[in-house]
Amino acid sequence: MIKARVYVAGLALTVASAAHAGLSVTPTVVSDYDFRGISQTTEDPALQLGVDYATDSGLHLGVWGSNIDWGSSYDGDVEVDLIADYTLGSDETVKVNVGVVDYMYPGMTDQNTAEFWATIMKSYFSGSIRYSNDWFQLGEAFYYELNGTFPVGETGFNVLAHVGYSDGEAWDSIEYTDYSIGVSKGFGNFTGTLKLVSSDAPESSTPVFSTDDRVILSISTTLPWAKE
Repeated sequence: MIKARVYVAGLALTVASAAHAGLSVTPTVVSDYDFRGISQTTEDPALQLGVDYATDSGLHLGVWGSNIDWGSSYDGDVEVDLIADYTLGSDETVKVNVGVVDYMYPGMTDQNTAEFWATIMKSYFSGSIRYSNDWFQLGEAFYYELNGTFPVGETGFNVLAHVGYSDGEAWDSIEYTDYSIGVSKGFGNFTGTLKLVSSDAPESSTPVFSTDDRVILSISTTLPWAKE
């Protein structure tokens, strides 16, 4: 765990100065790294870092990292994702986003997995279809999700809602649905999010890959901060 946090913190120091070159850097502290209803850190906290570069043309490139804990059966303790996507449309009509992410795991590269997606966004809603031809060496996989972000008047609060469904050969007979509902609010240059995560996946007997219902808190900020 310490090694993983040092790795992510080192990445933050390396790229922080790049923010002045048109990049943005987003560090996040989260009480549990949840991925589609499944804990990636045995329900323990995670330090995460995203580095993003976006152009006016709609092209976006990113790198994202987090510590992970998959139990004693796995050697890796860090996840690093490479992301490339492109957005068409406008806020006044409909936006379409297509992209690819490469999930990479130093120390256990046999788990590296690529996934493609297409997303449609309109007003408060978005819907996505994600596809991998070989999901963590388990076969073909699909993920369908709907998300909503609803502002609460002029309070600065947003209600967040999510539902997703994992399907395909990789999930065989245990296809499952994950849900979350929560609230977020900006506090100066920081954003806090509190959400309840649930799913109908088979329950875990240990915290490794836990699917238990749980409340997750995260705090993030994006650099460089906007000038007053």
